[in-house]
Formats: sequence, structure tokens, C-alpha cells
Amino acid sequence: MTTEDTSPKKTLTKIGLSLFIVFFTFIIYSNTLHNPFVYDDRIIISGNPALNDISKVKVIFSKDYFRVTGERSYRPVSTALLFIESALGGGEPFAFHVTGIAVHALNGVLIFLIAGFLFGGTALPLFSALLFTAHPIQAEAVNVMSFIEDPLSTLFLLGSVYLYLLSGKARLKAIPYAASLCFALAAMLSKESAAVLPAVVLLTALLFRDKNDPRSWKKDVLKYSGILLSFAIFIVLRFVIFTNDNPASEAVRPGGNALGVFSIMAAAFFKYLKLFFALHGYSIEHCIAVGPSSPVVWFSTLIYALLLVIGVAFSRKMKNLSFGILFFLI
Repeated sequence: MTTEDTSPKKTLTKIGLSLFIVFFTFIIYSNTLHNPFVYDDRIIISGNPALNDISKVKVIFSKDYFRVTGERSYRPVSTALLFIESALGGGEPFAFHVTGIAVHALNGVLIFLIAGFLFGGTALPLFSALLFTAHPIQAEAVNVMSFIEDPLSTLFLLGSVYLYLLSGKARLKAIPYAASLCFALAAMLSKESAAVLPAVVLLTALLFRDKNDPRSWKKDVLKYSGILLSFAIFIVLRFVIFTNDNPASEAVRPGGNALGVFSIMAAAFFKYLKLFFALHGYSIEHCIAVGPSSPVVWFSTLIYALLLVIGVAFSRKMKNLSFGILFFLI
């Protein structure tokens, strides 16, 4: 596996560029700091008086969680942060905005550090971090205060991956490894979409493992079992212990059935890909109504199949390209 240059000069450069990423992110989002509560904020934050009573934070460990917070699924880490933000900021939007931007900036720093660890150099990692923090496709998750669960789960997910990588080179390997497992669980308990973490770690381990060490795969399997354990704990907490018994919380499949779900998601993925490269047409909602026979469904499926083939085909000769494509698909 690739290792970092830990010379003093390199460390100072890394610190300086990390601070620049944070400053860059705050400059971009500085004009949003005084925006009011919008959309779900009015239900989850300003419309929930329980957030103003920090003593009620204990509900995150009980079945009362759903009744008090108004959440439909169990996301205790994100909810705990909302309690803290409300207590420190007096329930005003400013504190929530500062937190959202700070978390987004830290995500940029983690992308910079992970890319530097895996690929080396500073140009590509810095470009990747700045593209991530500045891209307008991120604006909704950063600006809507009740959507903190998205950047927060990303923070813990990226933090878990970076600590997992560090545990392979640190003198006291157990410390960053244990922290990586804690971050993994925190990511999934911030938002369940972070349950892709085991796949991300597996991708990293397979692409960048030390092939010169014939015993490296045994070490990787042992380390990876801890990530799977964190995932198993999340599954038990989310689907066994803290289930929402309210019938209104039941998920509704778009399209009505599995084929309908596939069709709509295929079209949504293609729209996402277009918005990533064509920086216009952003909206809080995109209404998609397509069926299995729609050309956009078939075209989108073809595009993503080709991306998968390219990602796998270049996994040996162009690891940077392969990692980027497969990480995107995950």
C-alpha cells in the first residue's frame, strides 16, 4: 500500500494546504451564513422545541427518539449534533450554518489527505479537494441546515477510511484502527447511506494493498473484519433495536415495484452525471417519471455499465482512474 512522505517540510505543506481548503470553503459559502431556516429546517429544527432542551438529548438512546425528533429513521449522531448546535447557538440559524460549512470544509481536507496518501503529490489531491468543496452540486446539503446528516456522515466515512489507511503505517497501529472503527459506526449512525463504507474500504484495500508482502492479504482480511463488525452493529441497532413502529415511516418504492425503482434510479443517476459536468439546471427537486422502456433508462444503464468495465479494466495500470470511477459508482 502507498505510504505518505512524513518529512517536516511535507507535513508543513500539508497543514498549510489543509488550512487553505478550509479558508477557501468558508469564502465560497460566507454569503449563506445569515440565511433563514428553509424546507425541512422548519420541521426538524425551528419547529421542534425539544431541540432547545439539551436534557432531552438522552432520547437518542431510547424508543422515544422518533417521537421527540420527528425523524423517520435512526440517525442519533446527526440528531445529537443538532442538540449541541441549538444549545450553543441559541436555536438561531447562524450556528447551524457555521457547523455545516465547517463539516463540508473538513470533508475537503480529508479528500486532500486520502488522495495524497493513495496517489502522492499535492496537485491532484488539492484539485480534488477544491472541486469537491466548490462544486454547486454540494450546495443543498451544506446550506439546508437539517441536511447536516449528509456532510456529517461523509465526514465520518472519509475519516474512517483515512484512519484505516494510517493504521497500516503508524507505530501504534491499534489507535488509528480503533478510531477508524468508531468513525465507521458513527458514519452509519449519522445517515444510513454511509453503509457503503465496507465497500469503499474493500476497494481501497484491494487496489492499494502491498503485493510485495505475500502475507498482506491475511492482515487485510483481519483488519477488514473490524469494519464488517461495525457494519453488523449498525444493522442490529438500525433494524432490530431502534425500529420506527409508526406506519407512516414505511418507505414507498418509487415506480411501485423493483423494475420501477430501477428505471427511475437509472434516470436519476444519468441526471446526476449531467449535473456534475454541466453546471446548470440545479433545483431542490427533480421530478422523474420514466418507465423501463424509456431510452434514458437504457442509455444510463449502458453508461454506468461502461464505467464499471473501465474501472475494473484499468485497476492494475491506472489505479487513480480506476479508484475514482469505482468510488463514484459505490
